[in-house]
Amino acid sequence: MRVELSGKRISFPTQCTCCGEYPNADNYIAKATKHTRASITREWQFPMCDQCQSHLAIYQSGTQMAGLCFGLGLVGAFVISWWALAVGIILAIVTSYVAAHRAHSRAEAAQSPTCATAGPPAKFVGWQGAVQVFDIPSESYATAFLQENTSKVVNLTAEARGALSAASLTSKTRRVPGGVLITEEVRQRIYEEEKAKREYPRKVATVPPEAAPHQPARAVGKEPPRKK
Repeated sequence: MRVELSGKRISFPTQCTCCGEYPNADNYIAKATKHTRASITREWQFPMCDQCQSHLAIYQSGTQMAGLCFGLGLVGAFVISWWALAVGIILAIVTSYVAAHRAHSRAEAAQSPTCATAGPPAKFVGWQGAVQVFDIPSESYATAFLQENTSKVVNLTAEARGALSAASLTSKTRRVPGGVLITEEVRQRIYEEEKAKREYPRKVATVPPEAAPHQPARAVGKEPPRKK
């Protein structure tokens, strides 16, 4: 989703940009460079969790490997002979595609069901004056991003307008028990408790048959005649 914000200070939701879980890893750095008389680079840091950062690293390694294979193929063909240059270009393209495809497939397999993409969770397209332009694959994070910076939103797209409308309707019908405000400390504690439940499931105690309490045996047979 395209998001455009006007301002030099931007707020970021406290959730992973890719899957929406609690961000417990290093931030993802989205960069953009403007070439004028001198190259100017700006960057913004988006929160991420450890699982999403793991599959992002796999994805980026495939992209780097593809570039390396392509470069080595061209250099090798150029060194051998001129006639091998065309063949080298074809082989370089095929090799780089295969390397990237394999790494990207492994990254997709490492995703969780709530992940928006296997690759970069956000792209900083660039800026014009004070307007910062982003592309965010996750609709839920993009919506939360817009809500965090409502007063700075400019050039709202139809997709973003629809997502904000849907989020507004959902928030009106959603009730928070007791009106409790979830602070950063509470979110961290909830995340740690859920993680502990996943890693250390509670063991159900079983009582062996010999340790079970003795139950008196019930007599089997005809009932004694009742007195008249």
